[in-house]
Order: sequence, then C-alpha cells, then structure tokens
Amino acid sequence: MRLSRVRGEANRRDRGLPSSTPDQELESAREAALHLLAPGLRTRHHLARLLAERGYQAAVIEQVLSRLTELGLVNDGLYAEGFIRRRLRLRPRSPALLRLELRARGVPETAIETALEAFAGQLDEVALARDVLRRQAYRWAKLDPEVARRRAIGALRRLGFSSPAIIEAVRSAELFSGRNAESEESA
Repeated sequence: MRLSRVRGEANRRDRGLPSSTPDQELESAREAALHLLAPGLRTRHHLARLLAERGYQAAVIEQVLSRLTELGLVNDGLYAEGFIRRRLRLRPRSPALLRLELRARGVPETAIETALEAFAGQLDEVALARDVLRRQAYRWAKLDPEVARRRAIGALRRLGFSSPAIIEAVRSAELFSGRNAESEESA
C-alpha cells in the first residue's frame, strides 16, 4: 500500500500530487481505517481522531466509520468489554476508575454501563482491592507494618477504590496482621 493512499487527501495536496476523486478518498480512508484496526479493536472516537490526523474530511470519516460499524468491525461495546476483561486480569482497578478510563478513550456512556453490568459479578470493589494487595504485597514485605499499611492504602486510593472498600480490604487482607503477630511474639 502506497503511503499517499493511507495518508489522505491533505497529504496528497501538500506533496503537489493531483487531487483524488471522492470515491478514491473514501476508498483510501476505508483502507486506512482497516489498517488501523489490524492490531485489534479501537473505539470509534479513536479511529475518527486518527483518520482526521491523516487528513481525511469529517464527512468521509463518518461514512467509513458508519460502514465499519455496520459490519461489526468498530464496536465500542466489545471494546469496553475487552478493556475491562484485560484490566481485571492484568491490572485490577476500581469500577469507578474503569469508567473514567473508558470515558477518556471516547467510549459512549451506554457502552460503558453495559460492559460494567456484564462484569458485575467480578467487580466487587473489596475483592478487587484485596487482589491488588495480594499482587503488590512483595513491595511492602520488608517495611514496618504501619508504613506498609499506609503505602497499601495510598496504592488503593490511586487505583480509584473508595474509602470503605480500602478499609475493609486492608483490614481483611491479613497481610499486615501476620507481621504484627510475629513481631509481638518475638518481643
């Protein structure tokens, strides 16, 4: 694929090449969008931004995205579900922070709510916070228990967990209580 076809009409004009027809512009934008979708799903908002950066007109972008949506190649709902699934598996976050991250990626609110509902059973905030504590416990293993507790609370706050969930997770995680018991026995 030639670079001029991927970069769009504005790029052709900038380089002094003859202008393409509307059909050629539409085909070029479609090919660019498919190329951008090759690595995986993207949001409609993100694709529109990337195509605009490549110099395509808004009307052409809308046509291409509408057609790709009809074909099921652009689906913000599937993107949101995949995003939440990856986050829960690799980097757990609170449901509130997941919602903010999806909004920042341009996912419509209805798609966000549907995706969060699909994972409702896995989005217990206290259980997610405990999971984060278990995964990150090695970071605080050699610290004083009180310092470790404060750092754990700070880490959970940065991941968007609510105060009640943080308190319950830290209280029930037993990551800090075991060291307290050991230090009291040795004293």
